Amino acid sequence: HMATNTMGAIDRMLANAYEDIWITADNETIEHCLAAWQSNRSQKDSVRTMTDAEIRNALDKLVEKSMLLSKHWYLLDIVDASGTVIASTYPKHRGLRINDLSQYKMAFDYAMRGKRYCSDLLISRILNKPTIIISAPVKNPENARQQALGAVIGNYSWASVIDALDALQATVNAELFNKDGK
Repeated sequence: HMATNTMGAIDRMLANAYEDIWITADNETIEHCLAAWQSNRSQKDSVRTMTDAEIRNALDKLVEKSMLLSKHWYLLDIVDASGTVIASTYPKHRGLRINDLSQYKMAFDYAMRGKRYCSDLLISRILNKPTIIISAPVKNPENARQQALGAVIGNYSWASVIDALDALQATVNAELFNKDGK
């Protein structure tokens, strides 16, 4: 009974993380900032509604706030449609391209097709910690059917799952498997 309850709690934690990314990506400010960012790349300076610095500042504040609301994230990135990280809770990511972050490539590709993504457990090459990469598309606020404006990609803390497993009594055995049964 205790193992079943714990596994249910872990399942809810991961489902909540998946939903957190979706809610973050659906944030109106992120949508408008990425639309302005995209517009800045295609129009002259005279028609900009926000400067790049204002966009980065607004997005950095948003990802920091999202991190504070959930203690389960190692880091969160906002990536534009071209694959450039424009905001991050991990400063070394800012300005990097998805091609420089190979573990993010599939998460980004899914998001750009309008889909959410959740990886299997992996060791982050950046953080050298076990993590699950989760992403969601940032849709165009004017036309959700158009290609995504970018993606929110996060590294979920596997330590949160371990903490839940540690709460089991020593006499209870529990094993976790990925989607392939490994």
